[in-house]
Amino acid sequence: CIYSWTSFTAPFLVDVCHLLSRVNASLTWRLRIMTFAIISAGTGLLFIGRRVILYKENVIRVAFQSSILLVAPLLWLILIFMPNPDMWLPTTLTIATSVIPCILSARSFWRHDVDACGRW
Repeated sequence: CIYSWTSFTAPFLVDVCHLLSRVNASLTWRLRIMTFAIISAGTGLLFIGRRVILYKENVIRVAFQSSILLVAPLLWLILIFMPNPDMWLPTTLTIATSVIPCILSARSFWRHDVDACGRW
């Protein structure tokens, strides 16, 4: 088994090494560095992608919490340039203090109070 494996793969690997050495010799130093950087970045993205899939729930939680760092200043800038706060501020506060908690409570209610058979 080992002999057949080495008799097949050894010539293949030798040919690949010769091909890569010829390609490497034809490249300039700048292209070699760029090729190395692209291969390194691709490998890093592959490893990061595997970890993201493995820890999907934690990544989603961290992404949500860190999105506040982007959304809060953007919301602040939008609110600064809004005209006449007497028109939209009461409506926004009403929605934030009553409608959103009501929707979240209903969602929690439907998620937890129905058993596996669909009975209350």
